[in-house]
Amino acid sequence: MGGGAREAADGAAEEAELPLAGVRVVEFAGGVAAAYCGKLLSDAGADVVQVETDAAAVARGREPLWHYLDEGKRSVAAVDDAESVARLLAWADIAVGAVRPDGTLPGGADLAKVRAEHPRCVLVTISPFGTTGPWAGLPGNDFTLQAWGGSSGRRGDAESGPLAVGGDTTDWASGVVAAVGALGVLLSAADSGRGDHVDVSMLEVATLVFNSFMAVADQLAPEPVPPGPPRLYTELPSVIRTSDGWVGFATNSAPQFRAFAEMVGRPEWADHPEYSRADRRGLHAAELGPEIDAWAQTRTTAQVTEEARRRKIPVAPVGNGRDTPEFDHMRARGSFVRHPGLGFLRPVVPYRIAGLPPRPPREAPERGEHTEAFLREASLDAAGTPVDEAPGDDAAAPLPLDGLRVFDFTSYWAGPCVTQILAWLGADVVKLESTQRPDGTRLSSAYATSGDRPWERAPLFHSVNTGKRGITLDLTRPAGVAVARRLLERCDIFVENYSPRVVERFGLLPDPAERPDLIVARMPAWGLTGPWRDQPGFAQNMEQAAGLAYITGHPDGRPMVPRGVCDPLGGLHAAFAVLAAIRLRRATGVGLRIEAPLMDAALSVTAEQVVDWSARGVLAERRGNRSASAAPQGAYRCGGDGGYLALSVEDDGQWQRLTGLLGHPDWAAPDELASADARHLAHDRLDAWLDTVLSEGDRDRAKTVDRLLRLGVPAAEVVPAERAHDNPQLVARGFFQPIEHDVAGRLALPLFPARWANGDEPRHRSPAPKLGEHNGDVFGGLLGLTAGELAELEETGVIGTRPIGG
Repeated sequence: MGGGAREAADGAAEEAELPLAGVRVVEFAGGVAAAYCGKLLSDAGADVVQVETDAAAVARGREPLWHYLDEGKRSVAAVDDAESVARLLAWADIAVGAVRPDGTLPGGADLAKVRAEHPRCVLVTISPFGTTGPWAGLPGNDFTLQAWGGSSGRRGDAESGPLAVGGDTTDWASGVVAAVGALGVLLSAADSGRGDHVDVSMLEVATLVFNSFMAVADQLAPEPVPPGPPRLYTELPSVIRTSDGWVGFATNSAPQFRAFAEMVGRPEWADHPEYSRADRRGLHAAELGPEIDAWAQTRTTAQVTEEARRRKIPVAPVGNGRDTPEFDHMRARGSFVRHPGLGFLRPVVPYRIAGLPPRPPREAPERGEHTEAFLREASLDAAGTPVDEAPGDDAAAPLPLDGLRVFDFTSYWAGPCVTQILAWLGADVVKLESTQRPDGTRLSSAYATSGDRPWERAPLFHSVNTGKRGITLDLTRPAGVAVARRLLERCDIFVENYSPRVVERFGLLPDPAERPDLIVARMPAWGLTGPWRDQPGFAQNMEQAAGLAYITGHPDGRPMVPRGVCDPLGGLHAAFAVLAAIRLRRATGVGLRIEAPLMDAALSVTAEQVVDWSARGVLAERRGNRSASAAPQGAYRCGGDGGYLALSVEDDGQWQRLTGLLGHPDWAAPDELASADARHLAHDRLDAWLDTVLSEGDRDRAKTVDRLLRLGVPAAEVVPAERAHDNPQLVARGFFQPIEHDVAGRLALPLFPARWANGDEPRHRSPAPKLGEHNGDVFGGLLGLTAGELAELEETGVIGTRPIGG
């Protein structure tokens, strides 16, 4: 065998070992969300065939991003005839694509007809509001969906107004949500023979990843936020200018802020009734900010990060498309690789599998490159495949992960996000805490400080821990470790998101040779290797280091953190990797050991910054609320209550319809602003005009937004984060599900941001567990400990139901 043939054979063997090898995907091209979903599936081993559409030309216009998103896919030219579309869908296990306003897939395929004729196919659609509800088919984009979801309404200041996160983050997040949903149904279809329609709503995605459960916090607050305009807020301390750049902090806990206050020479801040509260000190930026800036500006970024790390304060240098790949940690971990043909840098796959190298970088296809060959292949397959008959209706069909048990050793948000998804899909998830150190969210919320058992009233804990059983064990005691190991023997999956040394110190994980079937997902902030390995890190630090903070903010201002988005993004990417590993284990009996750092997920969704810099020398910068394509775009005063309307004009037709409703600026002839280029040049004057027109009189904001949407112009009310759950579209689709908790009472909690057509969708099947609530069920019922053994564990403090000091 020649060298080239041997290399090809070796590559084929490696790809056969990837967890999604053999899965067939049709991607109806168009937009970042569907393309990123297809990329995730392809990188995990699936054969992805991209069907080119008119919308795909838009994505291809964003080169070199297209070369990154479409690596390794096959490309088929647009097919408009019913026979070709049917051939594609009969070939596919999964079909994914954006939905047109008329409710069809690109190419005109009717959703209902596709479901009826291809019931075994997993159909995944992505649209601004989903395909059901009163807003189905209306326009929306990342900017307006952030306004609806409560993102823009919790960031900014009174002078400059609400501020959206940069980087089209809703699109990237929708792509990974679609991929997770696809695998969830694929696992079920393998047993039932029945696919489903996973209906991804980008509004629900934006509400989930940007809102930080402020709508849940308001339900638990002693005094809910009164109706009114958004309460804009700037986190502090966050991004600070040093003598040579920017550095970012995350002081989510009282000890972290105390250490920060001591570092900047103001230890008394830690005991101040306002400054000590994470939810209040940002209101005092005028007093604290200048002192923090003065301290930092006499030091380099390296000096500040070194001092902060010595004090265990979560910190990171602020990166961007140019600087992030040069950080010593990224270089040591090999976080970026060169594109094989064009040579630009791009991030590696956002998870790593022990013993299995990632799929190597591959070229993106030419448009329609594989049309003839693929249609022949699909025809041959169809000739030898039985007609796709509808599977029987089995109301008792199990959930896809029924029978699997998960050892949940996670805390805060990203890790619990993974295990909640597994619980939604039917797994028995057992969450481990201790009375010495409960989940960090139980005691860190300013909204959980009143009433009986305040540790049972934390909004974030309630939001990401439904459907789980809760136990406590003190792992600093040999007896606690012994019981934990016995539990792990009864589990199929182990998930943790602590710094690497925590799990290693307790010695929980067995050698792979002892448990080759065990799936392990480790989610350290920075990864298991590299110089930052053991440093603390939170979502804000990922946003800072990856560049998301760098492109969020105003051109003349400092970078601003999105405030938590990298937690759910990290959780969703890790959940995707775990679901892929479950599929492989079902086929081979072998589990995978997965490393899914928060940092790697953040690098994936900010890939365009690095790709553009290394390919074209273009550095993405802060734009405020403006867009590189839409113009005008911004948040404008509207109505008499101090509220805002978000508006994004994406094309010339939308501009004509907008001016048909509001009139035309009297300082320009109609044809002067007919093109996007002209509107970009006149953006300052357009902003002033829109502020004036929309704020005059007693204009009804809700009615104005509705009229714009019905005219096909993306628009939104800038909603306070606490009021996001009142949205009529979210209510109609049941995105916030009510559930009763013994202590917290009735809560409406967000679900997975997609609906399943047949109703077997992720649901909250039980409320978040009380601390140690299921000690008896798990230790007695599952592990067989006697009543005497349980009593001894409780008497010695190994288990319990109240935090120490609670």
